[in-house]
Amino acid sequence: MDAKSSITQGLPFITIILALLFFIIVRVVARFKKKTRGDTGGRSLPNLQFELKDLKEQPERVQLHCPAFIGK
Repeated sequence: MDAKSSITQGLPFITIILALLFFIIVRVVARFKKKTRGDTGGRSLPNLQFELKDLKEQPERVQLHCPAFIGK
């Protein structure tokens, strides 16, 4: 009986530890998701700069006008 009583006495402690671990893991995953999405949490980014790539010249497309006849 001594082993069973020690397990039942430790269950609340184990439950609290598992709940805290779960809470910490959820918070870390949520923060990681925010970082990957680029969420700044409402703070402005003072040194945010975008780099524009030069547009390559695209050849002009040729318009072909070929009439088609569909008959029965």
